[in-house]
Amino acid sequence: MQLCQKIMTYNVAHVTADPEIQLLNRLGGLFSASLSLDDNIDAMLSATSQMVQFDAATVFLLNEGSRELTACATYPHKDEVPHIARFVLGEGILGYAVEQLETLNISDATLDPRFKILDQSRSPRSLMVQPLATPQRVVGAMTISRQRVDPFTELDASILKVITNQAAIAIENGRLYEQLQAHLGELETANAQIAEVSRLKSEFLANMSHELRTPLNAILGFSELLRDDLAGKITEKQRKDCLDNIYNSGRHLLSLINDVLDLTKIEAGRMDLVYEEFGVESAVREVL
Repeated sequence: MQLCQKIMTYNVAHVTADPEIQLLNRLGGLFSASLSLDDNIDAMLSATSQMVQFDAATVFLLNEGSRELTACATYPHKDEVPHIARFVLGEGILGYAVEQLETLNISDATLDPRFKILDQSRSPRSLMVQPLATPQRVVGAMTISRQRVDPFTELDASILKVITNQAAIAIENGRLYEQLQAHLGELETANAQIAEVSRLKSEFLANMSHELRTPLNAILGFSELLRDDLAGKITEKQRKDCLDNIYNSGRHLLSLINDVLDLTKIEAGRMDLVYEEFGVESAVREVL
């Protein structure tokens, strides 16, 4: 019994001392350190480069709407993203692997009938494609390649699978976080617009109440003048002028009320536009 315990203690000590196992043990903390999509992708590429020998690596993200896989990061040369071809699900080695959620480890990609060049500047030979997926959705894929025929081992495939399994969740969380931040930004903009609309509405109502009082006071004033003979005996022309002022003020008041009703219709989305000819001179005079 004591011998078994010693053997187990010895094995655990050696496993823990293995730098590759140590790196795998650190992956959980590595990917949970940030919600940034770019940070998690960089962490995945960096971890893979420490564990597996390769010449180039590319990370693709899936657009579910267009079903396209688009390169978002490359390693070690980060400026090569624009040169990477896009793939549709089912297209090429990459599209096939993601559609089937299957790890592909190909000795010489140029001999594979599904091969489509990944990079317009160079052609990989040995290639491994590892889909990135969570239990809820397919996130994308990661490829690692060598420019010579030097097949990746089963250990390489196992290591890549462990890294990408953890990275996929972190990348998806990063994508959701970016969407959340974008939606929060949209909500802040919408709230600012609502506040501005509310301010303008209050300002409009204050101005409109003043505009309504002006013709209403004119109607009341001239009516009182005629009714109570406040100006004494007036001529027929003066009486007609008073009536004209009452009439014009009434028309103005009605026009203002109609404007308010029109604005209410516009706000409710029930405004019908009618095109009519009108005299510009009379319209300008009425406004002034």
